[in-house]
Amino acid sequence: MLGAVASIQEVAKVMKMQTIAEQVESYSTLKALSELGIDYAQGHCYERATPLKQILT
Repeated sequence: MLGAVASIQEVAKVMKMQTIAEQVESYSTLKALSELGIDYAQGHCYERATPLKQILT
């Protein structure tokens, strides 16, 4: 799987685009993504999803 991510990262770099990884659930995955040069990450590794009702009130 990391091979596919690395390929996408290389294409983005050539196109001068930034990358974001979604659904990052562990710090080991976060570290691997960082080593590949991924620019941003989001997911349960940082914070669980918040119910919409809680956000709107």
